[in-house]
Amino acid sequence: MDIWKLFVIALMPNLKVLLITVLGTFLAINRLDILTETARKNMNTMVYFVFSPALACSSLAKTITLRSMITLWFMPLSILLTIIIGTALGWLLVKIARVPRHLRGLVLGCCAVETDPENHSKCSTQTLVTTEDRYHTKNCVNQLEIEIVVPNGQEKKEKLMQCPQTLAIWSNLKLLFPPTLIGAIVGLIIGIVPQFRKLLVGESAPLLVIQDSLIMIGDACLPAMTMLVGANLLEGLKGQGAQLPLIVGIIIVRNIVLPAIGVGIVKGAVHFGLIHHDPLYEFVLLLQFALPPAVAISTSTQLFGNGRGECSIIMLATYSCAAVSLTLWCTFFIWLVL
Repeated sequence: MDIWKLFVIALMPNLKVLLITVLGTFLAINRLDILTETARKNMNTMVYFVFSPALACSSLAKTITLRSMITLWFMPLSILLTIIIGTALGWLLVKIARVPRHLRGLVLGCCAVETDPENHSKCSTQTLVTTEDRYHTKNCVNQLEIEIVVPNGQEKKEKLMQCPQTLAIWSNLKLLFPPTLIGAIVGLIIGIVPQFRKLLVGESAPLLVIQDSLIMIGDACLPAMTMLVGANLLEGLKGQGAQLPLIVGIIIVRNIVLPAIGVGIVKGAVHFGLIHHDPLYEFVLLLQFALPPAVAISTSTQLFGNGRGECSIIMLATYSCAAVSLTLWCTFFIWLVL
């Protein structure tokens, strides 16, 4: 396969993302005013609670089986290593570039590829984007005491003081199990349990309509998230975008450093016999180290209403560079595994 064909293969998915991003920007301009602030928040809520879990559930249920999990056991470990290494590199970038506090989570997410939108209650949102965590937590607790304790007298106060602890536990559970993770867990269960798989997956499955419905809903996830990136891009273009050194740092981490580390990890795994020699399998493992940041990061920034313009600028820059970097890395990966 010559370099031109590789270039076209690498360019097509990135070009699709860029075109949908431009569409989102176009729909958000003042003259059309379709993707307004309220519309973006509502769309983002749909992505977080409906589209993304449906996509995770339907994809895993359709593709994962117990046999494939045993055979491809190194892939989840490789993804985990990508996140850990990317987070460490992102932390170094935060320190070197002196990233503002409100953008540190965004930088770590972009360098680590994957990120999950977390709790979006008012109290947690204020705490995450403000430096004075204890101050806002205390305000939330005091407001709860005023609204509930005062009308019912002193007897309710002791019981109420236990409520913040209960709420904190429940909040932490929601952080550990966001909707997308729950959808992924359900999809894994359906995929690896033969009884559930026969019931829901396959042309002869009695409840195939449920799986088909999840696929239809999940298909809306990536276009919706990408249009949100384009709509938020307007904020970045109005002077609220990320600093150039920060963008360059993320591009270096994602397009140069992580792929190089990935080569060492995958080839080391083959050398020590952790995975069998399979050119296609090795290529997929290598490729995941060279991919640009996940578009799902924009969902988190939209939920918290913080760093939306910066996130869009970063996405536009990284996906533009990915068209070239992926071509070069794919060429090298093919030569390496054959």
